[in-house]
Amino acid sequence: MNADLVQFVMSPHFVSSLLFLGLLIALRAVAIRWVNTSHFIQKSMRIKALSHLKSSAYVLFLIGMLYIWGEQTQSLLIALFALVYAFARTAQGILACIGGST
Repeated sequence: MNADLVQFVMSPHFVSSLLFLGLLIALRAVAIRWVNTSHFIQKSMRIKALSHLKSSAYVLFLIGMLYIWGEQTQSLLIALFALVYAFARTAQGILACIGGST
C-alpha cells in the first residue's frame, strides 16, 4: 500500500495539482494585499473587490483541477452515469412488477 501511495504522490497529475494550488494561493494573496493597500480603490469598493477576488480564485481552482484531472473526472462521471442508469432501470422494473404490468 505504501508503494501505491508513493506512486500516486509522484504522479504528474498530483504534482501539477500541488503546483497549481500553490500558484493560485500566491496570486490570490498578492491580489488581496494589492486591493487592501491600493490608493486607487475607494474603501467602499474594497469589500466588493475582495469578494470578487475570492470567488474568482475558487472558480479558477475548479477549472484548473478539471483541466488537470479531466480524463479521470470523465471516467468517474461515466461510471456514475452507468450506476444511476442501472438503478433507474431496476426501479422501473420493480415498479412494473408491483403495478402488475409486464
